[in-house]
Amino acid sequence: MIDERDDTEVADLEDEYELLNELGRGGSAVVYRARDKSLGREVAIKVVHTRTAGANDDAIARLAREARTVAKLQHPNIVTVHAVRRLREGGLALVMQLVPGRTLKQTVADKGALSAEQAERVIRDVAQALAYAHSHGVVHRDVKPENIFIDEITGRAMLSDFGIAHSNEFDSRLTMTGAAIGTPAYMSPEQIDGAPANARSDVYSLGLVSWEMLTGERPW
Repeated sequence: MIDERDDTEVADLEDEYELLNELGRGGSAVVYRARDKSLGREVAIKVVHTRTAGANDDAIARLAREARTVAKLQHPNIVTVHAVRRLREGGLALVMQLVPGRTLKQTVADKGALSAEQAERVIRDVAQALAYAHSHGVVHRDVKPENIFIDEITGRAMLSDFGIAHSNEFDSRLTMTGAAIGTPAYMSPEQIDGAPANARSDVYSLGLVSWEMLTGERPW
């Protein structure tokens, strides 16, 4: 069911997509399961309410450009961004691959620590995704269990929300699942100090995620 409060903004998408149900919601974004009418495939659509997030037109344009850069990343361990849409009400819609599975956060919360073999595969998959992104000049900036999906069909780990959830242009940040983020638990020291994130920041964050996978607990 679609919340009536969002009717005006999502109306811009109705010609191309049939919105099926809400997957998650946070302070400045809503994520929907939808069907692409022309291709007949299911997708995830994140609608970022940029006006309520306190962004001006320049900030919205920068986020749209960043999303289009991320959309160029094509890798088996990266959740694909299929399209980026500017909405008339000032929002931004990101049409993404719908991964059949759960996040790493959900998996660890339910099952506890992963086996060494399971953790090794996740680490390898995410490291390969980061290496590919870094080689294309893209830094994730928010590597954490909420942004890692485990495909229930292939078992493959897939990284989502490259640069989109953790944009400095907005005071509220959302993951693909719609859950609010902002905890420093996975940030590198330079990010905590307010310095720009770089490839090494992503590697540091992956190290913290690895600890949590193997122990079932955050390192601090």
